[in-house]
Amino acid sequence: MEFVISDAQVRREKRKLMIMVLMFAVFLAVLAAKAINAEKMADLFFPVLGFVILSPLIVTLSKRVREGKAAFPRLQLDEAERTIDVLHQDLRVTVELAQVQSVRLQYTSSRLVSILLKTTAGGDMRFEGYENIDELASALQRILPQERVKRVSFFHR
Repeated sequence: MEFVISDAQVRREKRKLMIMVLMFAVFLAVLAAKAINAEKMADLFFPVLGFVILSPLIVTLSKRVREGKAAFPRLQLDEAERTIDVLHQDLRVTVELAQVQSVRLQYTSSRLVSILLKTTAGGDMRFEGYENIDELASALQRILPQERVKRVSFFHR
């Protein structure tokens, strides 16, 4: 089974990223104004530091907004081989479900919001906003022992 990010999640992420880009742009404008009004060389330290740190972030965030759905990984669950593949651009990460230490199904009210997988190697994977996420959850519940799967209503971001 293959799972892709939903269009609604892409819109939500795009909206969040656009707000962050706007906030960074305003912050950079404030730093530029401080740099223009600087009377000593020491007054330029923080504006220059802000430009150096925030400029690459704005470029990265705007690139992610332009990519849209391609910016998010696809999931492939193979129940027969008991593996889950995370595919993003040219990268494929395969996790054997035997390595999964615990699965947390996070619900708000009666709606499944996200799935958290913790591996025995200490890695954490979070699946949120995927189409048919309920099917992924039910497949994981079928494959994994019940003591490893927990349904939680306390939502962690």
